[in-house]
Amino acid sequence: NKTLPKAKEPKNRTNIMWQKHLKYPTINILNKLYRTGIKLSDLDNLDSQQQLENIELMRRKLGTKHDLDIQPYPEKGSIINTQPNGITQIITDPILIKDKVKDHLYQWTKGIEIDSSIKNTRWENRYKPIPSINIEIYDPLLKEINKEEIKTVIKLMSNNKAPGPSLIPYEIFKHLDEHGLEMM
Repeated sequence: NKTLPKAKEPKNRTNIMWQKHLKYPTINILNKLYRTGIKLSDLDNLDSQQQLENIELMRRKLGTKHDLDIQPYPEKGSIINTQPNGITQIITDPILIKDKVKDHLYQWTKGIEIDSSIKNTRWENRYKPIPSINIEIYDPLLKEINKEEIKTVIKLMSNNKAPGPSLIPYEIFKHLDEHGLEMM
């Protein structure tokens, strides 16, 4: 990679301190694996015991003190469940898998109780009517729209305008009968 040596140059070092990145040990191990010719994709075709042996071999070969984050892939259609007492079981029954996933998501989204009095007072204060504004100012806005107002607005619309969100051209509104106006 041509950019990596440039990143290590003193003039470029001010912004790039990649050695301090949280994932640096993992990236470093993966680079060492790549140089030794071991590909992680090779682990896909092996059974679990062979995968564990290969991972242990990689650990010894690299001589690293970091715990590799590489784990064997479980078979498709199975879940590896480790119980609190340390016993590991593999679940392959589709119904039990669905139940386990449902239970996990339920526990994950359970959350904490929220005090509704705290939550509501903030928004109540925010949207409380302003006392200096007369409440009657909103009365014309809340009044029901009659047919005559609708007819007046439709007559004022231009025929050659682009339609609104309904994609109905304004010319269609101009040809509505009494029943159509009532529906509006």
